[in-house]
Amino acid sequence: VTGNISAQNLLEYIKHTVSNIWTNAETTAANAQSECLRKMGWPGKIDPPVSVLGEFGANFFMLVSLDHITRDASKVLRQSGVQLQSEDAPPLPLKHMARAVDIRMRYHFESARGTSRADRPEWWLSQVMNMVRSLVPLLELHVQSLYDRSALPPLDVRNEFIRLIQPIIQHKLAHDRSDYISNGLVIAHVSRELSEFEHTLQDVYFFDGPSVLDAFLADSDIFSAWVNAERKSAIDSYMETIADPGAFKQLYEDEVLDRDDPKPTRIAQNVVMLISDIAERYAVVPSCMQQLQFLSTTQFPVVIALVEDVEGEIDEFSRISLAFIRDASSNVSGSDANSPFAAQLRRLASWYQTVWYVEEAARDWNDSAIYVDMWAAVCRHARALGGDADPRDWRDECDDWGEKDRKVLDDCATLETNEEWLDGGIWERTIKTLGELKQRILELMSRAINKDTVGQLRAYRKKANWASEGVGADADVEVSIELSGLLPELSQLVSVLSELLPFSGSAYLLRSLAAELDVFLVDRVASTHQFNSSGGWQFAMDVSAISRVLHASAGGSALQGPSGQLLAKAVECARILSCSLDGEELPGNNDMALSLSEWAPAVLDAATDDKEAMLVLGKLGIKHLSIEQVRQLVKRRVDFAATFSSPEVF
Repeated sequence: VTGNISAQNLLEYIKHTVSNIWTNAETTAANAQSECLRKMGWPGKIDPPVSVLGEFGANFFMLVSLDHITRDASKVLRQSGVQLQSEDAPPLPLKHMARAVDIRMRYHFESARGTSRADRPEWWLSQVMNMVRSLVPLLELHVQSLYDRSALPPLDVRNEFIRLIQPIIQHKLAHDRSDYISNGLVIAHVSRELSEFEHTLQDVYFFDGPSVLDAFLADSDIFSAWVNAERKSAIDSYMETIADPGAFKQLYEDEVLDRDDPKPTRIAQNVVMLISDIAERYAVVPSCMQQLQFLSTTQFPVVIALVEDVEGEIDEFSRISLAFIRDASSNVSGSDANSPFAAQLRRLASWYQTVWYVEEAARDWNDSAIYVDMWAAVCRHARALGGDADPRDWRDECDDWGEKDRKVLDDCATLETNEEWLDGGIWERTIKTLGELKQRILELMSRAINKDTVGQLRAYRKKANWASEGVGADADVEVSIELSGLLPELSQLVSVLSELLPFSGSAYLLRSLAAELDVFLVDRVASTHQFNSSGGWQFAMDVSAISRVLHASAGGSALQGPSGQLLAKAVECARILSCSLDGEELPGNNDMALSLSEWAPAVLDAATDDKEAMLVLGKLGIKHLSIEQVRQLVKRRVDFAATFSSPEVF
């Protein structure tokens, strides 16, 4: 037993001695190599004298000899339980060149020195890059040729040296990990700097090794800290802006932007900048799955918050002041630029401009490269899921994504995409939601404007002298006195809308108003009162005056509806009501080819086929009124009713 113990102790002593000899030899050769590098000028610019190059070569081959010893005697050493270095260890000369970088890194950036700061990754990454930059010429011009003569396995020494730098960077990142987790926004800065560092290595030095950035962001705690910090920062910024009373205030004067350019408000610009800035920061993230998680967690919630806040404003506004009730006590004109009515319009228009600005930004985002790649990824993922999977539903499941999903989403080389959806986009639903909200605002404005305008026509609706003698007999009369107050306000309204909204928006409102007025003039005036030809002509002049204000102020034919004419039915009512009874000359110019006595009896005759009657009316320019409406209007002509007590047929 004693002999066995002695033999075991002797064996351990021999192992220890071999390891010490190896360590001393390696340290001596490594120190000699480091001294040669110092003589060459490293870590500054290397400018080696010939003599130093020779010395460097000798020390290089001394380390290579130690490499050969471990490789040649690996089987014996392994049987004896002695491990001098691992089987996948790098060549010793390169290992110790990288170690020189590591020593300087730890001294300057992992100590108590002022340069050791987690929030300044550019400091230590630039230092590493400078050391790589100074050593690469030596590696390419001298070390590669030395290595090629070493009989070691073929190797690109430049690429291998840069690969040996990676653990140094990872060690520094691990050293600062707690600082990153406590201040997640720093991770964005670190990731940006790492990305630029790696791109330089790849583009300038053709490095094709693993990515430190990938490994850094694969740490779930690091990634979560970054996402949570971005979300909190974005929501805090948004809440601060939306709480400001001037959140919906337009940022630029009207003269700065064209009418058909969206005019940003403070909150709209804040939302767009937040989303753009977040995307710019996470654009360096290599994983498409992680980018989608950023989009879902930090960007979409900002737009959702804006939509909810605008909808809340609209709901509250609708509840309190849907009708834009005029200030009766002050009797202020509703369309005056400074009236309460105009102020309400401006308020609604500011919401419209806010939503429009963000919608246009979303359209631009939808076509940008980063979001196009994301959309292609979710299309791939939907294809992989099979069945009726809709890529637009990706947010519903992204919280449950795992490694299998990541492989599909990040596999940009795969051409299998769901072609059915490729014309869509990652922002498609957001754009649709914003468009619907914008339309809701227009509809609210439309209802309020229509109600306010029709309310001003109360006196006109009650006008009862359309059949009186002398009404409208003077062709110089312009409009009914009951209507004269509305036209200037209508013109002012058009002007206000042109300032507040793009042409498409104001045209929509004015088309809606024209349709409302068309119905009002037909149902509440023309079909309600009794007329003679002179009163009919006055009505025609009123309709023409309203049409001119809307048409001229809104830019011509673009305002016309599907019928091709503003107030189409009211115009036809005016043609019938002002049509001459027996061809007598009337003021103005009614261009109907036949007098009322020539065509009305047949229309009123119950024996006349409705289709044939409408063909006749069509030739007379009556195309939008129904046959029942025409008959009712003819009966409203008191002069015709007095002359023709019973209908006749042509």
